[in-house]
Amino acid sequence: MYIFQGKEYETLDDLWSAAQPNNSYNGWTNRETWLVNIWFMDNLYEELKDFDYVTGDRARYIKDYVEEHVDNSDIPDSFINDLIDISQVNWHELGAHHEIE
Repeated sequence: MYIFQGKEYETLDDLWSAAQPNNSYNGWTNRETWLVNIWFMDNLYEELKDFDYVTGDRARYIKDYVEEHVDNSDIPDSFINDLIDISQVNWHELGAHHEIE
């Protein structure tokens, strides 16, 4: 059970849906979160199912994975920064969405 702004929610997905600001993008908090989901989460699925993380730890793992790949990319930082603002990604939403049972 999760409580947000005085209301109870059964799952983190329900809580994230209720907490989404008006700038949602394709059902995600924002474009940046949607892009990370589209471009990285298929590769992470196998790795995430092998770990028993709570959502916060899963979010940290996803964040570290994405930042490592962006930092080690041969693509210039300025180009990447023009395409996506990594600081705007909702890592907790990604972690909650990709809970593997």
